[in-house]
Amino acid sequence: MKKKWFWIAVVLMIVFGFSIGYWFQRNKNSNTGQTESQTKLNENTKETADTDPEESQTESVTEGTEEYRGFVIDNVLQSEKEGDIHYNVYIPESYDGTKAYALYFTLPGYEGLYFQGVAANIRSEDFGFEAQKYNSEMIIVAPQLNDWGETSADQTIALVEYFLAHYIIDQEEVYASGYSGGGETMSITDRNRQYRLTRYCMIYMKNRD
Repeated sequence: MKKKWFWIAVVLMIVFGFSIGYWFQRNKNSNTGQTESQTKLNENTKETADTDPEESQTESVTEGTEEYRGFVIDNVLQSEKEGDIHYNVYIPESYDGTKAYALYFTLPGYEGLYFQGVAANIRSEDFGFEAQKYNSEMIIVAPQLNDWGETSADQTIALVEYFLAHYIIDQEEVYASGYSGGGETMSITDRNRQYRLTRYCMIYMKNRD
């Protein structure tokens, strides 16, 4: 009789042991699932929090359909922050994105502002064409701005940043020049910019009383 009760007790202990083990394993899996879900949620939240609001701004480019002496004219960078930025651009045929090229911006004087007509800047100024003689591996951008104040300076900065982000550019060969009103714009751009220009030249005169 005692032997019978002994074996009954052993069976009950085994059943109890399996039950306890099953309960712990199930609880562990449940906690693990919650931990993984919480970790993913925290990571997603961190990524969202770390996103720079300025990086989330949308930019798009409407490419020009006509050319003038190798420049594609009247391209438009649509910037959510700075509005429509008109520019003409010369990209060497040899550029294929596998090698870093130099970048040069030429800012126009009064006669080359956008209201003067499409491509008025490169039709009246030769800076962009002269630059091609010095470096055959250089992208040349000729913005058509609307004035020579803060607005045009901010648009110039936005356009430079766009090219630095979307083209393979040699960071040690980023150049700019400004003629007349473009020189005034260049002086403001240099003060506000967040990037480093290799060299820049400003040619302008201020009114003197």
